[in-house]
Order: sequence, then C-alpha cells, then structure tokens
Amino acid sequence: LRRAGLCHDDLYVANIFGDTCAVLRAPPFDLVHVAHMRAEDALRRVASGEQDGFAAVPFCALYLDGCGGSSLPIEEMVGALFHARRRSVNPPRFALGFSLTQAEPSGSSLFAREQAVLSALASVCRREGYQMVRIADEPHRFGFQQDSLPRIEGGTLTTW
Repeated sequence: LRRAGLCHDDLYVANIFGDTCAVLRAPPFDLVHVAHMRAEDALRRVASGEQDGFAAVPFCALYLDGCGGSSLPIEEMVGALFHARRRSVNPPRFALGFSLTQAEPSGSSLFAREQAVLSALASVCRREGYQMVRIADEPHRFGFQQDSLPRIEGGTLTTW
C-alpha cells in the first residue's frame, strides 16, 4: 500500500489479537490507528485517550476481512459501519470490499455466504439511502477489464 502512495496515517486496523496489534504499531509498519478489538466494535466506538475507536472516521474505502469463512462477522461489520454514531461521518459514496475463505464448518457454499453479506449490505444501503453498485458487475465503469478482477484466488473469495 505504501508503494502505491497510501499514507500509513490513513490506514485503520482493528484486530482482536494483542500480539498482532503490537507488530502493526512497531517498525517497519508503524501504524498509528490500531484498535485492539473487533472491527465492528471499533466502528461503533468513539476514540478517547489511549483507546482507539473509528466511529468518527469518514472512510472513503473499507476492506472487511473476518479471517475465515463465516459471513456473520462481515455482516456485523457492515451493520457497525452504518451504526447511528456513524451517520453524520459516512460520506455519500465509498468503496467496500470483503473476503471470505472456503474454511466454513457449516458446509454452506462460498457463494451462498457471499450472497448473505451482499443481502445484508443491500438492506442497510436501502435503509440509509445509499445505492449499492458492485464493481464486478460493471468493471468497465470503474476502469477495469472484465477478466482483470479474479473473484477467487487461493481459496479466498473477494468482492468489491
């Protein structure tokens, strides 16, 4: 991301593992905004003192990764993104991506789990007055070639 010109002060990370948070805060990463909590909790919490919270951060893009195959954590993150505390800071348009892996104990298909997240996102978008557009549906509108966006790579599905 740094090679692409993204300033690391613009990166926000939430992680439930303290060791991972410590690594992200230390060189060579030196991330400033690392919350030692679940992403959905960080999205609802206002920063205070030493405790990071992202409720007041107007994101232009988000990438949600539940580090697994269950759709439920991603659905919870989507709900938190549109929490009442964030209504005044969410911009009128932003990009959202998420990943799901094939590792899911219920046996639900990867595409059924993707659809569960997309349905939750569509529902909250309607409620909040957002229009939902998927890049994969019309890649040319966003400067991509049809075949340049692989949806599944190494057992992980990514959707924008």
